[in-house]
Amino acid sequence: MIMLGACIGMWGVFPRYLGISMWIAGVGYIVNSCLFLFFPGYDGLVTWLLLLPALVTHFWLAGWLLVNTPHPSKNRTLFPSFISGRPTGDAVMNDKVEP
Repeated sequence: MIMLGACIGMWGVFPRYLGISMWIAGVGYIVNSCLFLFFPGYDGLVTWLLLLPALVTHFWLAGWLLVNTPHPSKNRTLFPSFISGRPTGDAVMNDKVEP
């Protein structure tokens, strides 16, 4: 989650605050897991508090992706291989079939 938050924040397609909140959610996941791992008597009293940023962030990311999909047909400057209308490089399949 921390690495995903860093990628979201640096890419520039997603809102920067979404990347920051994804990073905070990742820290919450790590702290929650460490509490259960290192304190055997921990009963999960503050788990909801540590995972609340993750819940909000996941719904925010899902909603953003539903509304603003970074698709090649919409954002040709972000996907330069789709400018000609047909993918180039490894994405192109050979039209000829060998017998």
